Amino acid sequence: MIAVLAIMVSGCQKYDDSELRKEIDGLKTRLAAVEALNNYKDLLQKLDNGKTVTGVSESNGVFTLTFDDNSSITFNQKGEPGAPGESITGPEGKPGVSPQIKNEDGKWWISTDNGQNWEEAGSSVGTPGENGITPMFRINEENTTWEVSYDEGNSWTPVGSAIDRSLIWDVTLAKDGDSITITLADGTNIVVPCDDPNAVDLGLSVKWAKCNLGATSPEEYGGYYAWAELETKTEYSWATYKYCEGVEKTFTRYCKFPNYGTPDMIEFLLPEDDVVMQTLGGKWRIPTFDELSELKDTKNNPDYTWELSEINGHTGYWVTYKVNGNKIFFPAPGCYGPNGLEYENKYGIYWTSRVDFGSQGAFIFSVITDPKDRNFAGTPGVGYWGRHYGAQIRPVKEK
Repeated sequence: MIAVLAIMVSGCQKYDDSELRKEIDGLKTRLAAVEALNNYKDLLQKLDNGKTVTGVSESNGVFTLTFDDNSSITFNQKGEPGAPGESITGPEGKPGVSPQIKNEDGKWWISTDNGQNWEEAGSSVGTPGENGITPMFRINEENTTWEVSYDEGNSWTPVGSAIDRSLIWDVTLAKDGDSITITLADGTNIVVPCDDPNAVDLGLSVKWAKCNLGATSPEEYGGYYAWAELETKTEYSWATYKYCEGVEKTFTRYCKFPNYGTPDMIEFLLPEDDVVMQTLGGKWRIPTFDELSELKDTKNNPDYTWELSEINGHTGYWVTYKVNGNKIFFPAPGCYGPNGLEYENKYGIYWTSRVDFGSQGAFIFSVITDPKDRNFAGTPGVGYWGRHYGAQIRPVKEK
C-alpha cells in the first residue's frame, strides 16, 4: 500500500498541467470576450431602435446602462487598452486591434486600421420599407479573433485579436447629462443619447434638477449666489455686488431708470451671467419667472402634493407629481445678506432669470416653512428680492 501511494505521489509530482491551465485560461478569456461582444451588440441594436439611456452606474469598474424601456446592459470590468494578442497554442501575437465603430450621416462606419480608413457598414436609421443594418460581431473560436459581418451574418471578416482585450474601456456621462461616451479599448469613442438622470419630469414645461446648484443631494443647500453673479463669496452687500458701483442705485447692468444707474433696458439674464449655463452647459439654465410661477401653481393642482418634511435637519417641501410619481425636494436654506445668514430653515429663496425694474431687485420663488410667518406657511410664492443677497438656484432643463 505504501509503495502504491509512493508511485501515485511521484506521478503527481512529475505531471505538468501548464498546458491544461493555459487552455482553461484561454477558454475563460474567450467566454469573457463573448459576453462583452453580446452586450455591445445589444447596445447597437437598442440605438438602432431609438432607445436612450436613462441611467449610468459603475461599481468596481463594471458599468451598467439602463434604458428608457427599463432594460439594462452590463459591461465587463475595464481592460488594459492596447494589450498584446496571444495565441492559445502559438507564440505571442501582434498587438490586438479592436474594430472602431462610428455613427455618421445615418450610417454605421467601421475601421480596422485604427481609424486611418473607414468602410460603410450599412444604414443605422433605416429608410421607408427598409430596416437599418447594424454591424454584427463575433469571436472566431478557432483562432480567437474578432470578426465583423456587414450582411447579417452571411459572411465574416477578421478585424483583430480578441485575446486579452476588453472591448469596452470606459463609460462617462457628459456634463450636461445629454449623452454618455463609451470608449472602446483602442480609444474609439461612441456617443450615445441619454435621458439625464438628474432632470426630473414633473409634467411641467421644463424638467427640474434634483438638487440646488452646488448640492449633491436633495436636502443640501448648495451655493448662495447674488443675482447675475457666477461665484459664491463670503460677503453679500452692495459693496461687493458685481453690477453696481459699490452702493445701491448705481447699477451698471440690468437697469431701466436713470435714477437707479446706467439704463440699458436689459430685463432678462444674459447667458454670460447665467451661472447654470456657465456651470452645467447644454440645455440647463436658471428658470424664468413664468416657469417658477408654473411650479408655484401646482400647490392648488390636484395632480400634485406639497409635503412639509425634514431631511437630515433641513426643513423643506417635497413636491410630488402624482401622475408619474416623480418628486423633488425644496429645502429652506435662507439667504445671505450684509448681516450674514438669515431665515435658515424658514425661507427658501430661489432666483428667477428676470429683474424687477419696479423694485430694482430680481424676481424670486419662495418656499416658506415658518409657521409664524403671517399664516403663509406651506404656500410657495413669487416676489422679488435684493439682487445683492446670496440666494439659491434650482436649475431647469428644456425638454
